[in-house]
Amino acid sequence: MNTIEAIYARKSMRAFVPEKTVDEAVLRELVEIAGRAPSWSSSQPWEVYVVTGKKLAALKSLWRKEMAAGMPANFNRSDIPGPGYDDWKETPKCVQNMVRWKENRVEVTGLSNDEHGQLIGQGIANFFDAPACVYLCLHKSLSYYSYYDLGAFGQTFMLAATEKGLHTLPAYGPALFADIAHKEIGIPADLSIVLGIYIGRADLDHIMNKPNAEHMTPDQYLTIVS
Repeated sequence: MNTIEAIYARKSMRAFVPEKTVDEAVLRELVEIAGRAPSWSSSQPWEVYVVTGKKLAALKSLWRKEMAAGMPANFNRSDIPGPGYDDWKETPKCVQNMVRWKENRVEVTGLSNDEHGQLIGQGIANFFDAPACVYLCLHKSLSYYSYYDLGAFGQTFMLAATEKGLHTLPAYGPALFADIAHKEIGIPADLSIVLGIYIGRADLDHIMNKPNAEHMTPDQYLTIVS
């Protein structure tokens, strides 16, 4: 599989097979590969915590308890505020894409909006049954540019995972209860938990993995000036 093939093959999966674990050596290798990502002046600002085994099982138990009480109001337990729909109001193209994403998922799965939302909530509470989760963090003093660097790290990690036949899902879910994550994982208070990447082998027959996201054509977002 070459790079372009990996880009097209990568897909955000929302149901994993928990019994199909990922060896620690493979996780370490993927993190090392991701560390080749570009960054401002080679600052390499990323801090990475990989959670698996008994510790991940404990986190899942805590997440189920918290999710049973409902999603945090205004994401007020996260280090990085999650976006609300008002954040997209000046970019109607983004709103249209998000609306179409949801429409496509319910069309393909045959689920109602409520049923789909319930499965998403259950997935967040159980880390989508992934056998491992990679927490991506940044020091709280860093600028917006470092967030780009962390995004490049995450994408490189996921493409490398795809090449090895693994599946991933970058998500805000692991960061929802940052207070718990800091304590349980041992992430220092001066680091912000930006997001998590679930990783494992997907349950390809699961209904939540049936839809494929629709992507814009370059004509919808590309301007070439010469």
